[in-house]
Amino acid sequence: NGGQTWSQRFPSGLPTDYPEAWSIDSAIIPHPANGNEIWITTKPNTNQRYQSGPYRSVDGGLSFQRINSVIQCNHLAFGKGYAPGEWVVYIHGKVQTGTAIREGIFRSTSSGAAGSWEYVGPTDNVFPTANSLAADPREPGIVYVGTGGRGVFVGRLSPPGADIAR
Repeated sequence: NGGQTWSQRFPSGLPTDYPEAWSIDSAIIPHPANGNEIWITTKPNTNQRYQSGPYRSVDGGLSFQRINSVIQCNHLAFGKGYAPGEWVVYIHGKVQTGTAIREGIFRSTSSGAAGSWEYVGPTDNVFPTANSLAADPREPGIVYVGTGGRGVFVGRLSPPGADIAR
């Protein structure tokens, strides 16, 4: 109806222990090719002790499920995959592998399934913080990172499983 009607939703699966559960800097990111898939990032405020991975909905936002292997998701972007019709999920945040927690940029070619996050950089402290993240929808493996005063960095990544290009 042209945006004349709005309704509030209370989807299942999202944290309800407000104010601890939510951050000031959250984002809603729809999948570029699947209208029923929606992601929510949960970058914590600097004084917040609560950290949470992203949440994913596959039913148009009626319910969400937390991506448990991601401890913190500051930013999320979709980029063109290496196979026809494939999309890659990129995040900047913290991912747990076994007992180790690593911070940086990660990618998943399987919608964030457990064990699917591949660390893609940076290998050193190239940028201390990422203020934004974008991935190219036309060219596989191109990722852009906006930093706090150090410009924009462009990552040109090899296909998953190959050595990561720097």
